[in-house]
Amino acid sequence: MLFRSAVVVADPRLQALLTERRAIEQRIENLRLQKGQLPEAEYDKQLETLVVELAAKNRQIQQQEKK
Repeated sequence: MLFRSAVVVADPRLQALLTERRAIEQRIENLRLQKGQLPEAEYDKQLETLVVELAAKNRQIQQQEKK
């Protein structure tokens, strides 16, 4: 697995964002496991959607950490 393990923080909003990020990371991992079973175009489309979602979540986390 390429992603980080669960993190616990005191800020409940930040904790929720981290939990959401972990869920997206898990969806990416699950998709990668299905890569051979999907048409290449479908895999690429789903992966792109998840990576964009992950980037947006990371941006939200960074903004919350600054507060």
